[in-house]
Amino acid sequence: MESSLVEGDGCELPATAVCWLTDDPQPGLVLVEFADAYDRPHQLVGKTAYFGGNLTSTSTYPCPTSIQCTIEDITDDVATVSTW
Repeated sequence: MESSLVEGDGCELPATAVCWLTDDPQPGLVLVEFADAYDRPHQLVGKTAYFGGNLTSTSTYPCPTSIQCTIEDITDDVATVSTW
C-alpha cells in the first residue's frame, strides 16, 4: 500500500553536507546543499543536529544527509516545505 504525503506532514529532503564550518556554537555548524524540484541549487547553514546522520568535524565531506521539513503546500505535485 502506497501512502501519500499531505499538507502538514513531516518529510526528509535528501541533501549533501558539503563542509564543516565551525565548532561554535555547539554542536557545530555545517554547510548543506540540496536541489529543489526544478533542479535549482540551494544552501543551508545550520547546527549538525538539524540534519540527518552523524555529522562531525571529522566526517568525510561531502557526505549524504537529510533536512527535516514540513509540507506547507502541494500544487501540481510540487511541494512547498519549511525546515524545522
